[in-house]
Amino acid sequence: MKQLGLRSKLSKKFKVTTNSNHSYLVVENILNREFVVKIPSKVWVLDITYIQTKEGFV
Repeated sequence: MKQLGLRSKLSKKFKVTTNSNHSYLVVENILNREFVVKIPSKVWVLDITYIQTKEGFV
């Protein structure tokens, strides 16, 4: 590799972004993983990990 002028591409180290030790509100799991319902639009499920705002990611 040195003779050909090649170099390896270094990857970034894994960065932990989740802080489980926080004092934020954690809501109760009222769905209890029962995703199949009899009535349409009875239950809506989504996952928002990050929201970009003018101040940055929340």
